[in-house]
Amino acid sequence: MEIVEPAVEPTCESPGMTAYYRCSVCEEAEIPSEEYGEPLNHDWAETLTQGDTTHYYACSRCEARKDEAPHSGGTATCQAKAKCAVCGKEYGELADHDWETSGWITDGSKHWHKCKTPGCTAITDEAAHSGGTATCQAKAKCEVCGEEYGMLGEHDWDTSAWITDCYKHWHKCKTPGCSAITDEAEIPSEEYGEPLNHEGPFILVSQTPATCVSPGLTLSKCEACGKEIREETPIDPNAHNNLLAELIPGKAATCTETGLTDGERCPDCKAILTAQKEIPTLTHDWGEWKQTKAPTCFEPGEATRTCKSDGCGATEMLPVVLIAHDWDTSAWITDGSNHWHKCKTPGCTAITDEAAHSGGMATCQAKAKCAVCGEDYGEKSTENHAGGTKKVYYTEGDTGYEYYVVCLSCGEKTGETGVTPYDDETFDPSTGEWDYGEILVPGS
Repeated sequence: MEIVEPAVEPTCESPGMTAYYRCSVCEEAEIPSEEYGEPLNHDWAETLTQGDTTHYYACSRCEARKDEAPHSGGTATCQAKAKCAVCGKEYGELADHDWETSGWITDGSKHWHKCKTPGCTAITDEAAHSGGTATCQAKAKCEVCGEEYGMLGEHDWDTSAWITDCYKHWHKCKTPGCSAITDEAEIPSEEYGEPLNHEGPFILVSQTPATCVSPGLTLSKCEACGKEIREETPIDPNAHNNLLAELIPGKAATCTETGLTDGERCPDCKAILTAQKEIPTLTHDWGEWKQTKAPTCFEPGEATRTCKSDGCGATEMLPVVLIAHDWDTSAWITDGSNHWHKCKTPGCTAITDEAAHSGGMATCQAKAKCAVCGEDYGEKSTENHAGGTKKVYYTEGDTGYEYYVVCLSCGEKTGETGVTPYDDETFDPSTGEWDYGEILVPGS
């Protein structure tokens, strides 16, 4: 004998099959393969398997999966993908950068915004400083970020009039705060007479400095001619009375609103001396997690927590992992072609162990009965007659009495025919059963 089809071991869903043999000499005699054993049923893992896009319970014996669901929950950043709230697997794509646009970061030549995500070094909106006008006292101030940049400008000489003293004249720079002069030269007295201005040196008599609301006054005496000189200085917008600065009250930050630091302003001109700065919002003072919805085998539960800070009311929700199915293995559920077990949890439609009916043998009187669940299935057999058969004689042939075989249960011919020889002394044609509907009476 030679093996035509090798034996097959039982699997999770099917019984085993013996080998199919055929005679290697006559190639006609054979031993057909037969089912043996029972399906092994799936051996489900107790922990979830994490795939690229889904998680599931895997069978240790085959590639079957159950309770497969896509990853969900979690929040992605530009540094890390979202983490599945059910199985903890990172999934999806990185999020966009969270740019900090409330203020500029600068250096001597550029300004930019940076990403607020911890650990991220990405920047955006980078550009060179631009705009503003430099003077001989201050660099240009960038119109975008307010940072000073570049070099000091040239002097802005006031050439519309000369400034003089007792013996000289010159031009001065018009830029506020600049004391630079140019074009200085002596004035010959024999040509121009008495000077309109005094050379000095000068003796200081009194001096009242300018403030942010009133001009200053300096009284001095020229030693050259003895006259008193009165010189008024303009109001200085930066000369504030800081010792009596008014307080601008700040406010504390909460988890819902930003706060402000204390500020100061001048009591005279009300100019801001110390600007208030924004205090970032505080983190929430979270309470304990509480389960607000119990999980089932087909729907995750929910747990929530609430901020304990007065007037906040912020809440967070966290999914609770699905629980395993409670399979009802006490009885099979069947239809005309399959059987399965269902989950006992109300509202759950999940099934397991689903397989086609198998085993059993159909007869001419009954369908095959499934060897797993006991359900009748398929069609009755026209070849497998139950309850025995009988010979019905219908003619006298050349060598004996010819007959066909009939099933005792269904009355149908089995297809088997034969001849009882005339010299068979065990057969009495007078007592044999004859089919008179097909032939004449025996011996006629």
